[in-house]
Amino acid sequence: MNGPGKIFLLEHSTRKEVPLNRIPAGAHFVVLLLLVLTVVSYGKFEVARLLPFLLYPLLMILLGKSSLPLLVGIYVTVLPLFFFFALSNLLFARAPYPLPGGHAVTEGAVMSLSLVLKGTITIFSVLSFIGLKGFRGLIAALKNLRVPLFFIMILSMTARYIAVLMEEALVMTRAYRLRAPGHRGVYWKDWGPMGGQWFIRTYKRGERIQNAMECRGGQAEHTMTPYHEKMGAGGILWILGWLVFCLAIKLTFREGGKL
Repeated sequence: MNGPGKIFLLEHSTRKEVPLNRIPAGAHFVVLLLLVLTVVSYGKFEVARLLPFLLYPLLMILLGKSSLPLLVGIYVTVLPLFFFFALSNLLFARAPYPLPGGHAVTEGAVMSLSLVLKGTITIFSVLSFIGLKGFRGLIAALKNLRVPLFFIMILSMTARYIAVLMEEALVMTRAYRLRAPGHRGVYWKDWGPMGGQWFIRTYKRGERIQNAMECRGGQAEHTMTPYHEKMGAGGILWILGWLVFCLAIKLTFREGGKL
């Protein structure tokens, strides 16, 4: 199954009862945003100082009971992007970078390792949030955080039709594989007909969804946020705990050291 299909499966695996799910989606989103901003704020030669931030996705995956093989499968689909960025750093950043103990490597190697580590932390943090709360939780979080309704509506409709695209792609690829057992992928001569059918099927289903929404009065505000959550003491403590963690890491491991 391809990357979008795995994300679709991850979105539909969020219906589980775990203590971590009792924390409102708004608190999870604030912590996710705080962690991502903290990670990307580090310099391009920082490696060791990023390692403590692996704790967040690990806790989210373990306590949220997300499917680790599914998350790794989605992560593998973006590895080629990391590979090309890392390769460009290795080729063009050839200056020596001193290490403790008198050793040295190229700056490109350190930059590549830092980039991969930042991307790994960010991607697994986002995927663990989706695996716990799903896109419905993201919409609820944005609404609770008083994001303008116009932007929430655009995001909701975009995600709705992306989900429709993925569903139709899964149905068509599954049907194709049943008609061509033992063959991996789609024959190049079938790309055109399948692409056209994919567009037509998605358009027709999207039209049915739009008609159903209009029959219900077009109340997009109610369809976008299927549940409402109050921040509460648990959400505030969750945010404060991770805020203290990020500040402690930033203040303990200051800039200026090697790696």
